[in-house]
Amino acid sequence: MIVDKGNVLGMAMLIPKTEDDSFFYNVVIPSKDLSFQIPSQLKGKITEHRANEILNLKNSKAEISKNVLKFNNMDFEVLQYDKIIAELKKNVLAEIENEKNTEKNNVEEYIRTESKEGGKLDFKSRFEKHEGAFIAFDGVMYNKKDFSILMWGASVRKIGIKDFSKAQNIWEQINSKKLTEPELNALKKGFETKF
Repeated sequence: MIVDKGNVLGMAMLIPKTEDDSFFYNVVIPSKDLSFQIPSQLKGKITEHRANEILNLKNSKAEISKNVLKFNNMDFEVLQYDKIIAELKKNVLAEIENEKNTEKNNVEEYIRTESKEGGKLDFKSRFEKHEGAFIAFDGVMYNKKDFSILMWGASVRKIGIKDFSKAQNIWEQINSKKLTEPELNALKKGFETKF
């Protein structure tokens, strides 16, 4: 299982191929309902952990010499644990990170698309229809423009933008202008608010 700060990024299982001494990783990314295989460069007949289990059996005459398990008059090349971990870090984590970056890019593209006029994140159009010049929220009065920014900030956080400066950057790119101080405060309030 591959975990980052308590979140399961994916699961990988090293599986032997039946036709030769090679292996492949079966990788599952549960959040995306995705699975795929990655070939392994590792070779061997038995994992280091399994070889050690055999060594520890009662009355076992097994021994390991030069990375080969000798057991029942047969030789088994041992697949070392540290090599599995190194390959996992190099290949499997890179592939999971690539999937994560693709998902992140899709989130940002979704935000950009839905922030256009008429989109799901176009709060400006919604609040322009609201009667009255101000909207009260959490003990503060906001003009319609600033309140639409507050709602946008809360929405993009819920969608998946976890960094405030990233949200600010996206808003400024979409609107082709820097946020004023009141707008920045509204965005911050929205970003910190949990609906």
